[in-house]
Amino acid sequence: MPAGRLALDGNKLLSLSHSTFKERMKIGQEGVAFVSVCLKEDNQLHGTPSLIFHGVSVDGDLKNECIAEIQY
Repeated sequence: MPAGRLALDGNKLLSLSHSTFKERMKIGQEGVAFVSVCLKEDNQLHGTPSLIFHGVSVDGDLKNECIAEIQY
């Protein structure tokens, strides 16, 4: 039987020291960025990349610079 500080993650009972919770704490403190790109059969970009930021302060200029770098 698990003991100590536990948390329910979906339907699993995990220790609070489990790597899942450590990763979530880090994301919560530092933020995360997701980049999504679609590629053609010849591995060239198809359309404009999508950038999503959570917990990261990003202005429009920085987001546009990131997209330009990906497209380059």
